[in-house]
Amino acid sequence: LRAAEAYSCGVQDQAYLASRLALGGILSRGRKLPFLLDDPLVNFDDERKTAVLAALNHIASGHQVILFVHDERYLRLKGAD
Repeated sequence: LRAAEAYSCGVQDQAYLASRLALGGILSRGRKLPFLLDDPLVNFDDERKTAVLAALNHIASGHQVILFVHDERYLRLKGAD
């Protein structure tokens, strides 16, 4: 085991996002609680952003997902529908 600080910012952000989503799923206990995310993908590369956006789309089928971002590339990665 290594401390989170031993990893890159991108890997840290991935671990923290995965933890938040997992805990949200556990704590919701079947209720449809919202996920409020403020630019959680800022240190991700485009491939990982695309994968996480697909995962968030899946999560959005059972929870409200509110994603605040500042980068217009998200529109391209999301498909801009």
